[in-house]
Amino acid sequence: MPMGETLKVGDTYDDTDPQLRQRLPYGAVPLDPWRANFYHRQQTYWDASVQRIQRKLRATMVDQDWFRTQDQAHELHGLMHASLIQSHYSRLDKNALVDVRALDGLKDPRLDNARAGVATPEELFTLLVDHPELGSLELAKLSHPFDFEATQDMDEALDDLILGSEGEILDEDPRYKVKRVDPNLPAAIILRKRNLMDFPMEGSAIVRIVHRQGFLLFNGSGISDGQNFERFVRQSRFAHLRDQALGAMVEHYLEEHPRGQLHGWLQPQASSYYAKYIPCPPVAL
Repeated sequence: MPMGETLKVGDTYDDTDPQLRQRLPYGAVPLDPWRANFYHRQQTYWDASVQRIQRKLRATMVDQDWFRTQDQAHELHGLMHASLIQSHYSRLDKNALVDVRALDGLKDPRLDNARAGVATPEELFTLLVDHPELGSLELAKLSHPFDFEATQDMDEALDDLILGSEGEILDEDPRYKVKRVDPNLPAAIILRKRNLMDFPMEGSAIVRIVHRQGFLLFNGSGISDGQNFERFVRQSRFAHLRDQALGAMVEHYLEEHPRGQLHGWLQPQASSYYAKYIPCPPVAL
């Protein structure tokens, strides 16, 4: 596929032609995000994906009666919207930096599918394994604000991929980092990352699959320590300690409520899986 050609994502499924292949609901962002178009709608991927995020955010909040029954619902909507769009833009920007020019002469439908945004998680994973010079590839992504149940199909697809490979299943603690704060609400967006699997490559190199989740935290129903929560969110001098404290609260809550609670103080934002090539992983001491 020539580098200057607009990529078209179809609305009907056809395995023989990547230009007419249907995009998965949890499909990864296209490797050529700024040139990907939806075939029948004549709409850029950026426009279509942003509109979908906006519709999903508002529809879910309306369905769950947030705007009528919850104080500060509009402020929470604004915080979540800004974070979702910024996170999505950041992934588009990262994908645009992936150097696919070295593979431009490669006759591989996986690459064409990845560039158009219609590749499956397995296609993206095996593409990176076969061509580690790509560095890192998103495998799947779904923006699902206020909807814990939305990721079931995506999670099952990645479970099947991981269990079907010959990699080492990891049992590591997740890492947390606060990405955005509104001290006036108070509320925060926190990122949770967890290493899931290491796939062995040549020598000591590996390809690692990582699960990435974003959550909205606010002083809502079900929170066990609202006073300390507000103190942690407003803490800016010791960000590392703040991230650890809020992360511990989130982890404890997820263990007890893996699918969340309606109007609960912790709400999902977006989830994704990505794989990255690590030439020489650090040795655990």
